[in-house]
Amino acid sequence: MNDLRVIVLLKSYSVKDVASALSMNEETVRRWIRDDKLKAENIGGRVGYRISEDNLKKFILEEKGIKSFTKEMAVEMNSKDSLYNGIFGESNFFNSIAKKNLQISELNNSAKTQNDNCQSEVIRRVQELQEKATWLKNEIAKMEGQLQLIESEITGLEKNDKKKD
Repeated sequence: MNDLRVIVLLKSYSVKDVASALSMNEETVRRWIRDDKLKAENIGGRVGYRISEDNLKKFILEEKGIKSFTKEMAVEMNSKDSLYNGIFGESNFFNSIAKKNLQISELNNSAKTQNDNCQSEVIRRVQELQEKATWLKNEIAKMEGQLQLIESEITGLEKNDKKKD
C-alpha cells in the first residue's frame, strides 16, 4: 500500500499546485474533485488529494476546454516549470493551445473589423443618400415655388384678357 502512495505522489499534483497552475481557487479545485469532474486520489493525512498528470490533462481538455485556456494561463504554467514540464513535458502543450486561441481571437477581430468596415460603408452610404434626398427636396420646393409663380402669372394674364373682352 505504501508503494502505491509513493508512485501516486511522484506522478501527481496537489490541489494547491493545480489551483495555482490554472489560476483558480483551491476550493474550486476541491469542488471539481467532489463533483467527480476532476479525478483525484485522497492520500489522507496532510497530503490530502493528489491529481495525476493524466487526470489533469483529461480534465483540462474535456472539462475546462481549449476555449477557456488563455495566453496568460500558458505564461503562468510556463513560469511554474516543474509543474508545467511534469504535466506536459517540453511539448509546449499549453502554448500550442494558447496560440490556437490567439489565432481564433485574431480571426474574430479580423471578422469584426470587416463587419465594422461594412457597417461604416453602409452608414456612409445612408448619409450620402440622406444628403441627396434633402437636396432633391429643396430642389422640388424651389420648383414648386417657381410653378406657383408661373401659375399666378397665367391666372393674372387670363384675368386681364377677360377684362379686355
